[in-house]
Amino acid sequence: IANFFGFEDDNSTKSHEKVAYALIEIVKLVDEAECAMRSIPNLNEQLFLKPFPAIRTAFTSMLAGITSNWENARNLLAVIDLTSLAFCAEELSKHHTETQIDPDQLKEILEDIDEAVSSIESSSIPNDLKALLLDQLEAIRRTIYEYRVRGGIRLKEGFQVVVGAVYVNQQVIKNSAAAPEIKKFQKIMEKLKTIMDFALKYKPLAEPVFKFLTGYTDAGDGVAGETFSGATGGTDESNLA
Repeated sequence: IANFFGFEDDNSTKSHEKVAYALIEIVKLVDEAECAMRSIPNLNEQLFLKPFPAIRTAFTSMLAGITSNWENARNLLAVIDLTSLAFCAEELSKHHTETQIDPDQLKEILEDIDEAVSSIESSSIPNDLKALLLDQLEAIRRTIYEYRVRGGIRLKEGFQVVVGAVYVNQQVIKNSAAAPEIKKFQKIMEKLKTIMDFALKYKPLAEPVFKFLTGYTDAGDGVAGETFSGATGGTDESNLA
């Protein structure tokens, strides 16, 4: 699971926490996919919704035994469950589609985050601002990883959380508005909003969870500008809009 999400599983407590969080996101996706299926008119629910309980049980069992091997939980899934899920993805694709983000764009944002983290850690900005920026960059990093499972909706959730943190801590940011670390953070937010807007032109599919289960691993709007501009004391509200 750690490999799927792009981070190393070193069997540490922190690594287990990341895996647990990832599993929670997968369970959310299963719920969202089932809800999307139920919204399709005249759907044969007995036929199409059959795989969801077994899939949900498999992931929740992994959550209960976080250090166990994925194969133990995967054995809970019959081939028919995966086949049924494939039919679900096919049916959903007739009603919902989602634009896939270029992996290179995601990689670029992750590289920008690594660079910004390094810059912030060695900077002389106030400790409260340093902690705020590092926390939000880590939240964005996690959002990028989890996009592979839950799609564009996860980008929106992550973006909203970070915008909220910026809004709540406006004064902390405003006190150091000219710091280059603020500018780097703002650029990363701009890129995150760009890919979020691109992905959310369409609604999410169940396909990501099918890819995960089968081992196939390829894979708000004007308020942000206003919030960040207000926090930095600027007058240009188009930066993140």
